[in-house]
Amino acid sequence: MSLFATAVGTLVQDPLTRTGSNGRSYVLATLRLPGQDSQSILARLIIFDARVAETVLAHAKGDVIAVCGQASLRSWDGPDGQLKHGIGITVDSVMSAFEFATRRKRAAAPAGD
Repeated sequence: MSLFATAVGTLVQDPLTRTGSNGRSYVLATLRLPGQDSQSILARLIIFDARVAETVLAHAKGDVIAVCGQASLRSWDGPDGQLKHGIGITVDSVMSAFEFATRRKRAAAPAGD
């Protein structure tokens, strides 16, 4: 089962570029999403679109970003033996304060610079 989701969170680590068996590159990242009762949820992101990947790669651990895409629930055994839950998102768009600041600087720059 999958659904379309928008998530806002903090990057847990720097995004990583990987290459698939077909030779195409993609980006992996993990977002910490705020949850109820001060419990957070981890969202594992995968990005195939080159333009979206470039935007995500411009960010680092601790940056806040918003992503949209197809989401699915995930479960795995944690190191302590307890069942953990999270979300996987195939990202098709991303927004951040960094992106907006860059656009403003470009728009304010004199023509020809």
